[in-house]
Amino acid sequence: MKTINNKTGKTFTPSMVGAGYTVILIGLLIIFSGHYISGAIILLVGGFIALSYNGIEIDDISGRYRSYTSIYGVKFGEWKTTNEFPYISVLKKTESTTAHSRANIASTTSRETFYEVCLLNKTHRKKLVLKRAYTPEEANEFAEKLTTFLDAEITIYKPVLSQKTINRRRR
Repeated sequence: MKTINNKTGKTFTPSMVGAGYTVILIGLLIIFSGHYISGAIILLVGGFIALSYNGIEIDDISGRYRSYTSIYGVKFGEWKTTNEFPYISVLKKTESTTAHSRANIASTTSRETFYEVCLLNKTHRKKLVLKRAYTPEEANEFAEKLTTFLDAEITIYKPVLSQKTINRRRR
């Protein structure tokens, strides 16, 4: 392993991505009806919304990483060093999407549980998501591979609390 490149999720919400695919379809219909310029512009907007995603790239040789946003395959992000992240942890997350009706009644439209493999700094206050896995076995296997790749230690997530936070929680 010399380079890791993982998609961490879409840039836009699932409903926006669906709307983006609808806009792509509308753009194609406009192009086929003979309005090439306006159809191409609509197609580009729909493609931007539907096809953009976020990810992370780690280069073992230089010891750098970058969180990026990919738009039409072009990655935008700044390279930073991995030296400040000596720990790896697997965190369980639940993500849900809620839709509201015209009467402002909320209903959960989707609920998804997944596991994030993260790099942590010494105090565990900074996290860098490396991979989103849908089974704990997949997440733990990836974390084990990373220990040798990044020379990092697997640990349980337990952030150090500042005195200010401790005092606030006592109230």
